[in-house]
Amino acid sequence: MTPSTEHGVRQKSEPVEIISTEFIEHSGEYVLIVNTDEKVSLSRDLPAIIGSLNLKEVLNCDRLILAGGNSRVKVDRQMFSDLLPRSENEGVFVDRARGLIKRDYGLDVTIKDGYSVLTIRIPINDVAEFADKDSDNLKSIVRGQLPHHIMNEVVSVYLISDSNYVRLNPYSFFEEMLSAEGGGCEESIELPDMGKVRPRLVEGKDGIIFGVSEEEMRGLARKYLTRKLKLEVLENVLVVDQFGVEYNVDFVGLGDNYRVLACCYSDVGIEHIGLVRMLMKDLNMNEAIIVANRPAPEEVLEALTDSIKIKTADEL
Repeated sequence: MTPSTEHGVRQKSEPVEIISTEFIEHSGEYVLIVNTDEKVSLSRDLPAIIGSLNLKEVLNCDRLILAGGNSRVKVDRQMFSDLLPRSENEGVFVDRARGLIKRDYGLDVTIKDGYSVLTIRIPINDVAEFADKDSDNLKSIVRGQLPHHIMNEVVSVYLISDSNYVRLNPYSFFEEMLSAEGGGCEESIELPDMGKVRPRLVEGKDGIIFGVSEEEMRGLARKYLTRKLKLEVLENVLVVDQFGVEYNVDFVGLGDNYRVLACCYSDVGIEHIGLVRMLMKDLNMNEAIIVANRPAPEEVLEALTDSIKIKTADEL
């Protein structure tokens, strides 16, 4: 339930409400997107937000994006790193792990600050000396000794050499370890369900757009019409209604006695359903497909008919 406000302004004692989160990969960075019910005040709301997020995601994200109301706030990691769990000095933890596991690629899953971490000993003096042979050896060991449910639980990965160490993101680490490249591995192993990250973020002039780009959406719609429905496709069809108003239709799919309209929208509203209905009637369409970045809200779904379908980029 959304906290009450007075004159549209949240009272200082009322916490911000998190509606949803998305953990994604974008341009080589891991980004945690937090959707809130209203605009966020960093000084007031950030500690509570950090404390309520998925620990694995917040520990391994490079930056946060707080999306509330019409506001989009980017928060670099250094701004919230002091809010993360840190009951034990990291150097002390690593020194102890270095003495407990064998030097030649020994590994152990242990607890640090209340969460599971994977520590791996590398037989080199400095982590900068890490070479392909070390990666190949690690692949063989990780594949042979770590079951998927353990990978799911690991929040951080530490590679420890004789003199130093590096903390790795478990998402990218396990993705590399389970890939088919190197290590004498002939095939990839499917990643465990670790809340898989997806490249689903585009930054536009008006802020953050969730989902794939417009070009990618059009490509998915075209592929659906040609490969799935086996239709001949016309693109960018200009429609002029009885009042002389022009509309541009993304795609029209033509088959034997079957015609499909396809439109692409970042977000689908009631107004889009009404427009699609009108275009279907004017063009004598049998069916309409709306390709959207995000699932439609409930009121839009209730307005759908059997001949109009909404498909997100993930579903295509």
